[in-house]
Amino acid sequence: MAVIITLEVRYNRQLDWKDGGNATEGCTLPLKQQQKKKEAEEEEEVKVSSCDKTSQYRNDLPSILMDKSLQEHSLSDEVRLAAEASKKYGSPAPTIFSKVIDKSIPADVIYEDEKCLAFRDITPQAPVHFLVIPKVTIPRISSAQDDDAELLGHLLVVVKNVAKKECLDEGYRVVINDGKHGAQSVYHLHIHVLGGRQMTWPPG
Repeated sequence: MAVIITLEVRYNRQLDWKDGGNATEGCTLPLKQQQKKKEAEEEEEVKVSSCDKTSQYRNDLPSILMDKSLQEHSLSDEVRLAAEASKKYGSPAPTIFSKVIDKSIPADVIYEDEKCLAFRDITPQAPVHFLVIPKVTIPRISSAQDDDAELLGHLLVVVKNVAKKECLDEGYRVVINDGKHGAQSVYHLHIHVLGGRQMTWPPG
């Protein structure tokens, strides 16, 4: 009878430890359980260390993305041209669109009046892709003045009328790129009009 009681006490002590309770004084863990506990603690340390490294890497992401060599390597041709153009044109300067306006180079013109010109893009990104540009030199939309409001409004009216002429009844996308981050490759204000297919979002 005494032996049975002793076994029950030892069993209860083991249950107390496994359930997170306080083991009675003098109770020691079996060797295998000590080894398992040690392995579990080491595994937890590895997890914490891994999380810390991941967190540190994420914190470093902005500096990695801003690294000049990595940034330039990832630029597409269009964005690269925009970066070069932004360095070249700090003020109004002759551009390829100036030559389109004065007819010194050919273009597929689909509309023209005394204020603006509309012509097809030479590298279309949609079944219908044309540009609308003012005849006066405005390098970019952000450099337009308040007294350009009437001209800017006229450009949008022309966008609407030419889009209708091009049978874009299902809709179209109107895009103005501004500056380096806007991927503006020609520093003469121009409005892209794209249609004839379903556009996606975000534009990129």
